[in-house]
Amino acid sequence: MFRLKFDCALSNRQITQLLAEKGLFVWTGDFYASSMIDCLELRGRGGLVRIGIAPYNTKDELEKVIDALKQI
Repeated sequence: MFRLKFDCALSNRQITQLLAEKGLFVWTGDFYASSMIDCLELRGRGGLVRIGIAPYNTKDELEKVIDALKQI
């Protein structure tokens, strides 16, 4: 697990929608870590954006995720 943080005028819900439109599996929310979300003051932004990446993803799929994030 890793965390990327970047400044963006879009809400987490908008980011999730844009990534989903590119065929990426993404979610937004607190993922049962509500205390951490509150501590990091992320509740107002809708929590986190979670991207589904697993060991079986191909290099091409990972590059698609990286390219999509660069466009945001």
